[in-house]
Amino acid sequence: MVFNFVLGVANLKASVEDLSCVIVEGVVGVVVVVVLAVVVVVVVVVVVLVVALVVQVLRVLTVVAVVVGVVGVVVVVEVAVVVVVVVV
Repeated sequence: MVFNFVLGVANLKASVEDLSCVIVEGVVGVVVVVVLAVVVVVVVVVVVLVVALVVQVLRVLTVVAVVVGVVGVVVVVEVAVVVVVVVV
């Protein structure tokens, strides 16, 4: 009977150790999942911000190109008018 009690206590101790290992593994698993989720969110936010920045830069460059183009056309037309007036 004492042997059965000692065997039962040993089995209980082994069960508690197994349960603590399972709990620790579960906590580590949850922490890993949370960290990965945070990393994914940070990467997505950075990508969205970079894309938004590139879009804004392209918009500015487009406006600059249009302004330079218009100014260039105006300058060419003015030079042509001056040349025509001087020649005539």
